[in-house]
Amino acid sequence: MIALAFVLVLAARPTPVETPRTAGDYINAFSIAMDAEQYAAAEKIAREGQGRFPNALGFHLLIGTALLGRDKPADAFYELEWELLRDGAQRPPGEAAGEKARKILEIGRGTDVDEVRSVMSALQQLDSDPEAAVKAIQHVRERRKAFVLDVHLAEALSRAGHDAEAIAEFRDVLAQDAFFVPAYVELSELLKKSGKTAEASTLRQKARQLDADHPIFKELP
Repeated sequence: MIALAFVLVLAARPTPVETPRTAGDYINAFSIAMDAEQYAAAEKIAREGQGRFPNALGFHLLIGTALLGRDKPADAFYELEWELLRDGAQRPPGEAAGEKARKILEIGRGTDVDEVRSVMSALQQLDSDPEAAVKAIQHVRERRKAFVLDVHLAEALSRAGHDAEAIAEFRDVLAQDAFFVPAYVELSELLKKSGKTAEASTLRQKARQLDADHPIFKELP
């Protein structure tokens, strides 16, 4: 329902609001700034809206879109991927974020785009060579701070069998975004594996309370 409301508001004609009070107000203000090609202002508006409404879907999509306008493809990609992972690809904001992220990968050469491609290449190694994936993601993370790099590192550590390190990384992920349902589920699985069944159950319950319809529950019921 939140995702649908977001799309409907985004599609509506923007109406200036002096002091944004709702998520819709921020979306309207963002659209006005983007239409005027005021990309830095649009990013600031989206970040403020995300800070005030951290459980709403769509704000990382907006931030990523503004960063594209500012010609920051790597930063934009990581924000778009944040939205995609947070929402799931089947929901409108996540689907839109995925489409924009794929277009970034179609850009020619460049330091930022090459970096993003290296991260995607590492993720493709998660099954075949998770240790290599860990090293590749850590290498990128040494140069750039991004939430999704922390998420990917946690997943790579888990695939490589470094459960204690993965648990620590997933806890850090949740400290950054307390509404990131996939991390609750992944952390729950790791804790259950390590024998901490009570905490694992609590985290899984928390995840369902936050978003019972998240697609991850179809993957890990």
